[in-house]
Amino acid sequence: MHDVSGVGQALVDPSGNTLYFAQQETGGMIKCTGDCVSVWVPATGTSAETKAVSGLGLMKRSDTGQEQLTYQGKPLYTFKLDNGPSQSKGNNAKDSFGGMSFTWHAATATAAAAPSSGPSSNPSSSPSSAPSSTGGGNGY
Repeated sequence: MHDVSGVGQALVDPSGNTLYFAQQETGGMIKCTGDCVSVWVPATGTSAETKAVSGLGLMKRSDTGQEQLTYQGKPLYTFKLDNGPSQSKGNNAKDSFGGMSFTWHAATATAAAAPSSGPSSNPSSSPSSAPSSTGGGNGY
């Protein structure tokens, strides 16, 4: 977890880019495919990287066969319009691809665990029990 402007402590990739999940992707279902992945880029990783943060895992995308990072079972993505580390332009974003609507949230300890009925109402909260990354700068 790293401090991300406007979000608080959030998961980031090795380059420091905020990781997001789609509220509509529950139960291991990947619905962001086709044009969606040109804006919301699937976050990839290795099983070694998933051991750095409790709740981080991998799942295979059926459209590409690629291993995608998950947090608490939700597939993770970076947002193409974030122009660098610690940006969160995709937090609480809403869009549609292929007739499916998505609501996106930065992956924080509280956001990923929140019920999928609506967006987080307190995006600046910073949970004290969140795991922290140490050394290596890998972001996970």
